[in-house]
Amino acid sequence: MGAVVFATSVGVDVAFGDFGSDAQRLDSEDLAPGDHREIPQFITRVIDGDLLTERLIRGKDEYPTTERELRDSLGDALAAEHLDTAPARAELRKDKGNAAFKDGNYSQAVLHYTEALDLDASHVVALCNRAQCFLKLGEHDKALADADAALSVKPDYVKAHFRRGLALHALKRFTDAVLAFERTLSVDPKNIQAKDALRVAEYAVDKARRASRS
Repeated sequence: MGAVVFATSVGVDVAFGDFGSDAQRLDSEDLAPGDHREIPQFITRVIDGDLLTERLIRGKDEYPTTERELRDSLGDALAAEHLDTAPARAELRKDKGNAAFKDGNYSQAVLHYTEALDLDASHVVALCNRAQCFLKLGEHDKALADADAALSVKPDYVKAHFRRGLALHALKRFTDAVLAFERTLSVDPKNIQAKDALRVAEYAVDKARRASRS
């Protein structure tokens, strides 16, 4: 094949024909910048007569390459701008999640949003959209956790407040749900969905109180 790709290996011996072995995995200090978010992958090949092991990095289109190849094709200055592709790749994976969600494939959408978050843990849209998927899948604790995580990054994110309220309501934490919907309306007073959800949650609180008295 002319190349060996490997990951999660402390030490690897590789030989191609007459070329020797002892191609060792690179240390973390030698990794290309921007790619520390994912499990490191390496490729060993014969390059210019030498057996060379390099760290694989992914371009914005997910195509695998190496820092050396980027510098050869773009030059040092431009290559530096292309090494940290994680934000762009996270956005691409988020878009795939959106497409899966529109198709009603919520489990697949969760996978794509999770992949986006592996690259950018503070991606509030991926967090909030994954919360919506978990609501659809009935995994309300996970939906609440994602809504909370999104709000820790962006405290005024209307969708996150609303989905937090939906998760709390589904968990029968009606008083907390009321507070969440009220918070939603404090940020977006014209939100019709939040107004309707608030009325339902308030009714649930009142009903629970009446039941506790009887």
